[in-house]
Amino acid sequence: MMTLIHGHRGHDTKRTNEVAIPDKINRGIDELHVFSRKGLWGMFLFLAASVLAFTFQDQSLTSILPPEFRECLGMTPPVLLIDMVLVVSTICSLILISVRIYDGREPDRTWWPHLGFRVSFYLLYFIADSLSGRIDIVFMTGIAVLALQHYHIWNYANKAIELKTSVWERLAAWQRGGSHTK
Repeated sequence: MMTLIHGHRGHDTKRTNEVAIPDKINRGIDELHVFSRKGLWGMFLFLAASVLAFTFQDQSLTSILPPEFRECLGMTPPVLLIDMVLVVSTICSLILISVRIYDGREPDRTWWPHLGFRVSFYLLYFIADSLSGRIDIVFMTGIAVLALQHYHIWNYANKAIELKTSVWERLAAWQRGGSHTK
């Protein structure tokens, strides 16, 4: 795991000085650039799921399913219970991500559990026939969690790119300065 130093200023990794960055370090920097965009993909997929939920918000599960199949499924979950799970999970997610940002911890490489969990609330409210009354709060809490997660991924990746580039530049400057013996 890479330890990062807080307080780095962002800097351009496409510098054109006389020191060329080796391919291995360049590939690592490219991977970090790709990783930094994973949070955006999560937000995009959540927005797509939100549009789908918005489209079907006036539908109800009871009108779609035949009565005998609804009886096999049993009772729908209480809306109050879903509300409590939404509130608790949102607060816990925001605290967890905030602590990781504060400590400078590496974000999880698997970003989809937050996305899946946030989208599942659309499904739960749809099953409970109360999606139209709760779609706004699911959307706002989902965007809040996913935006903070994206910031964490982006911030970490930028700091790691800065660190890799500055370490390589210092090593190259040391080698150019003749500080080593052959």
